[in-house]
Amino acid sequence: MAKRGFIKSYRGPGGGFLLAQSLSKITLLDIIEAMEGGIFLNDCLIKKGFCPRDEVCPVHDVWKEAQKRFLDYLSSATLDNIAKSGRIKEKK
Repeated sequence: MAKRGFIKSYRGPGGGFLLAQSLSKITLLDIIEAMEGGIFLNDCLIKKGFCPRDEVCPVHDVWKEAQKRFLDYLSSATLDNIAKSGRIKEKK
């Protein structure tokens, strides 16, 4: 997270971590990609030509659109919006 510029770290006594950007500028997608790398709903979406059936697969375009919508949704979810929603799920 520090390498991506989302947090600053301070060493020593009294050290710790601090957000380097405002909550409204950090998205859920930013955090997931910083911690996990790219997100792919299906292996065929990793890169063009990864799957030899890309051009003929009847489901490829469905995966592609689902991937786009999923990433768009995650990139619209800022930490600010999440914090303001006030939704805390209770354990069942």
